[in-house]
Amino acid sequence: MKLLAVGNSFSQDATTFLHQTAAAQGVDLEVTNLYIGGCSLERHYQNLLSGKSEYALQLNGQPTGEMVSLPDMLRAEKWDWIVTQQASHDSGWADTYEPFLSYLINAFYEMASTAKLALQETWAYEITSNHACFPR
Repeated sequence: MKLLAVGNSFSQDATTFLHQTAAAQGVDLEVTNLYIGGCSLERHYQNLLSGKSEYALQLNGQPTGEMVSLPDMLRAEKWDWIVTQQASHDSGWADTYEPFLSYLINAFYEMASTAKLALQETWAYEITSNHACFPR
């Protein structure tokens, strides 16, 4: 099975040990993570349009040192799963998802028509959080 994560630090966290966890259960899983710290759905969409190589490429939880583009990676493999996410500072605000999530979904289906799609959700900030976006 081949999984492509299009994300940020949360996709990095989620995929670091995913390959090994799957292997321990007898599942052959290849995990590719495209990572930009703090990357929002809007920026993923802008990167899709620009085709710039702005994503750090990680394979099975390991950094490769390569920078890649989203369109190139969508076409690089026959993906079984594509997972994306909103930046944590925008994840609690529905107005930050659209229209970018719909645009990305359409592009994912166009470029990787057989892939199943998932949205990795992040958590809400603690009431005592001092994160700059918490008051929003």
